[in-house]
Amino acid sequence: MKKGNVGLLLLILGISSFVIFFIGKNAIADTPSKVNATFETVNTAPSSSRNMSIQHYILGTPKAFDYFDFNDDGRGAGIADTHYVGGMPPNNGPSLNWSEGFDVEGHEVRTYLCISSTAALRNSAVPNLFGGSVLECDIVDKFGLGNEILDPPYVITQSAFWFNRTHENRTYFVRMISVENTAQRLLSSNYDTNISVVNTRPTMAFNFTTPDLPFPSSPEAHSRRPAIQWMPNYPSLDYDNGTSIDRWPGDNVTYLVTIQNISGSRIYLNSTSLLDNSFFNNPSKWAFDLDWGNIIFGGVVNSTYNFSIWANDSANLWSGPYNGQFNLADFVPDVQTVYMGDNFTQPTNCSNPGCFLTPTRHSNVTSLNVTVVVKDIDGDCLLTGPNEFNAYLHLCLFVPGNNCNEQTLQHNFTYYIDKVRFQAPDTCYFNFSTTPGPGSVTPAFFIEPSSLYRFYVNVTSQSGIKRPLGTDTESSGTWTYRQLLDAGYIDNQIATPYFETTNVTVGTPLQITPGSWSSGTNNYTTYNYGNVIFDTAWNTTKFVKEGGATGCGAIPFEWIPDDIYPIQVDDDPLQQFEFPGGIIPVNILGESPIRRFYYPGPGGLTGGVVRCDRFDCNNNQLNETLNTNWHIKPRAPLCPGKYGAVLDVVFSIYPPE
Repeated sequence: MKKGNVGLLLLILGISSFVIFFIGKNAIADTPSKVNATFETVNTAPSSSRNMSIQHYILGTPKAFDYFDFNDDGRGAGIADTHYVGGMPPNNGPSLNWSEGFDVEGHEVRTYLCISSTAALRNSAVPNLFGGSVLECDIVDKFGLGNEILDPPYVITQSAFWFNRTHENRTYFVRMISVENTAQRLLSSNYDTNISVVNTRPTMAFNFTTPDLPFPSSPEAHSRRPAIQWMPNYPSLDYDNGTSIDRWPGDNVTYLVTIQNISGSRIYLNSTSLLDNSFFNNPSKWAFDLDWGNIIFGGVVNSTYNFSIWANDSANLWSGPYNGQFNLADFVPDVQTVYMGDNFTQPTNCSNPGCFLTPTRHSNVTSLNVTVVVKDIDGDCLLTGPNEFNAYLHLCLFVPGNNCNEQTLQHNFTYYIDKVRFQAPDTCYFNFSTTPGPGSVTPAFFIEPSSLYRFYVNVTSQSGIKRPLGTDTESSGTWTYRQLLDAGYIDNQIATPYFETTNVTVGTPLQITPGSWSSGTNNYTTYNYGNVIFDTAWNTTKFVKEGGATGCGAIPFEWIPDDIYPIQVDDDPLQQFEFPGGIIPVNILGESPIRRFYYPGPGGLTGGVVRCDRFDCNNNQLNETLNTNWHIKPRAPLCPGKYGAVLDVVFSIYPPE
């Protein structure tokens, strides 16, 4: 500052002296009034690029850039990061942005861009000013003549711009050089920076459940292809899912779910879930149905399976495996009560006081009515059908060991109980939608009565396992087949089979003479239409002529059978001759106590009319029918005419109780 002042003063003094000098000589100098000032500039290189940033994403914001922030990922300033890699939709890669260099001479400025996989390659990269590739720029090579970038941003589409080999974070090394678009191609200094491609492993699954009823919140399945659920929910599937900055686009996460048996010898499921979904429910993806267990413990059948769940993100980065076990469980139904009855008997509790079936004469039990009350904790008894919930009723007669079950094939009658009603929370009522009758092969009329017959109800759900007989006492017990004393009186003169009649013709038609025997040629057969042995006992009213005494005068018109003028019941058509093994005729006395056809002693048959063993009652080896022929010896004299009487028959259990 002081030197400048002195120089200026001297200059002024010098000029003053000059002027004074010339003025003192009285002479005027011819000096120029203007001078030309010139200078020459030198062309300079443009300034370096700066402020590089790379596109990132925040959920709900369409586009933003990362400017060396401190707070997004914790790596600090100077590190631009992104989760958006080359070739990824929707824009085929992230946008790289920067501030171009400035040229003071105003020339157009372009940018050479080199992205390298290592710092060493980047640091040795030199632009190719003659055109062609630069080997050091192994990720992005826009680093030579004719390959420069006109204006930012630049979309990194190169697939080499990716995660590292384990699909995690990777740093790339960037060099930018501003180039003047003139013949001189002057270059700026290097602008070196880094980009970090970030990727976070997806969250490992946890809290495995199979939301089957009745286990909606536990690892217990009741379906053979169960729905499977795990945590986390969507927001925490993967930190790269677009809910925080530097993560663009949001990662999609799929889960590989594998289910296999304990030994690993069979894989039942090996499939991926829907994108960004921690719930798997696609029965078609299962290779096999889960197999039920075969051992019941505590009323439950369990079969244990292993599961593994792996999470995988868009960059093919895997989480660790989530391994565990779950059970396929089935609560075995527990029979509480069995009620049974028929068309004649209201259903009664087979445990107390007992249940009964009533035979139907010459037929089968009609309207077999059964109600089975079952407790099922699963509450799935409505799923009736093959391989689902089933109820069967077995009726047995006399079986060895009283084992009336399907395993020993000792049951005589089996019925599928097809109708069910569910009452929350766990009670099922089984009935027949159509009560079985003769067409469904119910117990026949000729089955021996007994209170010792057995029944067994087999109720199973999906596992097909039933409770052992000793642990479910209500599922089996005794039933009573009641006695039925019944007979059919068949007129064998009628062509219709088994034509029952209440009218008989005694003697030989048109060959009846008072005072003489007339053999009964018309045959009538008594059939045992019940299930007990019975005897027959007969009596008769007096025979009276139609029209009474009209036309008879003093001749008697009534006949009361006695032992002199009897009516006889026989089992053959000849009064004078007995077939070998036949029954001796019995005189039926009119208006007197009944006489039995079967009686003990000489000439009597002591077996009674036994039960049939088939519907037709035609077993020649059994005395299950009784032929009757009616021989008569009317009194004499007797007025001619047509006579009638009432024959009474009493059937009674034989031998008398």
